[in-house]
Amino acid sequence: MTSKQHYNKEFSHLISAIKKTLDKNHEVLLFKTSGDHNQILQLLLNEGFITSFQKYNGFVVIRIKAADKVGINHKRFQFIELAHRIGRKNYTMSLKDLLSLQRREGGAAYYVLNTDKGLLTSFAAIENKVGGQLLLKIS
Repeated sequence: MTSKQHYNKEFSHLISAIKKTLDKNHEVLLFKTSGDHNQILQLLLNEGFITSFQKYNGFVVIRIKAADKVGINHKRFQFIELAHRIGRKNYTMSLKDLLSLQRREGGAAYYVLNTDKGLLTSFAAIENKVGGQLLLKIS
């Protein structure tokens, strides 16, 4: 079992860079890494929000899906935000909290949580019957 790690500060620069890239409607982000972003990038890749990422000498090239190339069954970022900006005071969520949150959102938003099983989306956390620390909201 993986121990929980603290990600909020580590991810804040990456999330800000992704948001700026989305605002400019660009497809490629060149990001200077200051930590290990493999887990979050792999999760975004597995969930279909990015098409690829590659590391080069302290930088990561991230390819984000373009709006005009996304089909009806494909995902694309519309909104991404760190948990502390969502307005929740308590970032730790139980399985019951997750179920309530997903019901309220109607399944339209993905949440990324830091759990004992690693980084998981809210859907995967519910499937694995675990709660965790809320990190991101993606819709």
